[in-house]
Amino acid sequence: MLRRSGFTLVELLVVIAIMAVLAGILFPVFIGIRKKAWQAACASNLRQIGGALQMYEQDYDETTPNQVYDRSLAVNGLGQTHYQGRPVYAGWSGTPAHQLDPYLKVSRVWICPAKRLGGDDPSLTGALSYVFNYLGVFSDDSTDTVVNGVRVGGGRALASIQSPAHTVAVADGGAAISAPTRTESGVCGWWLDSWWRQNSFPNVAADGGSNCRFQTQRGKHGETANVLFADGHVESLRPSRLLWGENFLGQDGDGPDSPVASPEMDGEEAR
Repeated sequence: MLRRSGFTLVELLVVIAIMAVLAGILFPVFIGIRKKAWQAACASNLRQIGGALQMYEQDYDETTPNQVYDRSLAVNGLGQTHYQGRPVYAGWSGTPAHQLDPYLKVSRVWICPAKRLGGDDPSLTGALSYVFNYLGVFSDDSTDTVVNGVRVGGGRALASIQSPAHTVAVADGGAAISAPTRTESGVCGWWLDSWWRQNSFPNVAADGGSNCRFQTQRGKHGETANVLFADGHVESLRPSRLLWGENFLGQDGDGPDSPVASPEMDGEEAR
């Protein structure tokens, strides 16, 4: 009588052990590959946003999109957004992202695959993944006007940005909004501005806390952040490499009204 060939229990256990070891080795590799792909896709998003920004500037006399904020919440007269970081008083239509949207093929470029908060639609039903350089690029207080009680600031002339290749325009941002008091419709952290952080003004909390206004850029891709500069090029770098005067104001010097405590950012997430 012929005996059926098969695996013994020991052989099966050996095979399972080998598969487990291989999985333990390969799984982190696959995770790393996926994160690198997310980082590349995020950089591609910013390049498309940069292209849209340049087309907008060509159409509007070499001027950046304007910003909207509520002057009643002003700190040192500079103004800031709603406490959740979204300009609800003027709506999505009053933001730089909305003004650039017609120049983009798809709105999904506002969502970084490494930090998806909410749905694909960036019109305040899902959080945006990027924040704007408020003082250095998207604000010009000299052209402020009031519309329906809301302070509307004009865009900045490109000629006033002394060093576009070193001035941050848009960068990784968007806070985690998993705190119980937040929903996925909240855009937590709208403006990118290290000066507020260094001068101890309220800034966005890392998990959607009550001080949810301005924030520094975040190292969402490992320890690096993708950054779009005012001249249109994109870099992936450590947040600590960005200097206040050079990279945020586009010129040498300190922030308005008060000198910064340190010209170099610490690179930590906003807390």
